[in-house]
Amino acid sequence: MRKPKLRAIGAAWAAVVLLLGAQAVGDGDYSADYQFSGKSHPEWPSGMLKLVNSPARVAGFSIVSQDFFFYTGTTAQFQQFLEQYAHLAGVAAHRLNLMSGKGSARSPWGSGPAVPCDWTLSAYPGPAASGSDKTTYIVELGLWTGGKIKLEKVKLPKDLEVVTPDQK
Repeated sequence: MRKPKLRAIGAAWAAVVLLLGAQAVGDGDYSADYQFSGKSHPEWPSGMLKLVNSPARVAGFSIVSQDFFFYTGTTAQFQQFLEQYAHLAGVAAHRLNLMSGKGSARSPWGSGPAVPCDWTLSAYPGPAASGSDKTTYIVELGLWTGGKIKLEKVKLPKDLEVVTPDQK
């Protein structure tokens, strides 16, 4: 008779932990004017802070160890951002994911209106390189093709992998 009661208590406790954990995970919204420092994310690849703190950033959020940032701007601003991104060291690959339509930014738990955006930067730790204990970062760009950025005017870096919507 005791085991069902213990199971019920254990299940209730697990639900509380999950709810509290979900609350803690969902508290990482970043305003457009929030400035990150090297102390906040020392594990980020060199050059990442400059990208994250770009004046073109309109929003961002974090889920556990994954960071998502959203930007809006001109084709020239995106070109400059792309060139800086292409020079990030310590990343698994440089990838641009093309997405159809117009972008909008809002965290999954956000309740306010979505903010229009043109491109996104996402970053998360990947596996350590073979023979190394140093974590490789996965940092990817996304570009909405229905927005203000004119892709035909963007000069793509030579080592950039471009993924189109039909390849996903």
